[in-house]
Amino acid sequence: ALLGDKHSVWKLDPNFSEDNLASNVVRTFFWLKKDDAATTNAFLEKLYRELMLPNQSKRKNTYPDMVYTWSNVHMEEVEANDALNHDVMWSTASIIFVGLMIFLKVRNLFVFVFAMLGLILSFFSAYYWVSINFDIQQITLLHVSSLFVMMGVGADDIFLMVDSFNHTELEFEEEEVEDDHGHQQERNREIIRKRMKSAYST
Repeated sequence: ALLGDKHSVWKLDPNFSEDNLASNVVRTFFWLKKDDAATTNAFLEKLYRELMLPNQSKRKNTYPDMVYTWSNVHMEEVEANDALNHDVMWSTASIIFVGLMIFLKVRNLFVFVFAMLGLILSFFSAYYWVSINFDIQQITLLHVSSLFVMMGVGADDIFLMVDSFNHTELEFEEEEVEDDHGHQQERNREIIRKRMKSAYST
């Protein structure tokens, strides 16, 4: 009779059968009233942060044999937002670290500002394509993790661009022009244009 009751069997582990009348797991359910959603959600968040979350850590696990699960939209959002905030903090620290590395590489405030501007604007352009062209409005953990990829690729591009530009110095050595100062400046600008074009194509 018990095996025929799907609701009862669902509370036990999958190995429970006629030949194995023992279960390593017994699920317990707490049903809460839906009358006051704000109070219920506040209670669930407190339960999650004070009991469930600390016991997920191996160091603080008071009840190592207990497994916590839930089927609650609000709690899924709370957990996802916690993970999102955690990753955003790491990505902010990563941006600062990458910015420091770029500045040490280029050693030029003007180049550094525009390099970082290009790096940051790539986030917004990517979000534009995702939200407008692909109609994906929800920001997920996958979007946040992509920040690390974009920073890595963007910083690498900056390093390669600077190195490529520096390597063109021998290829386009500035020739001395005996004409007036204005002609010399125009000649130098033309050389920089050629060096930039060569570095960009490289």
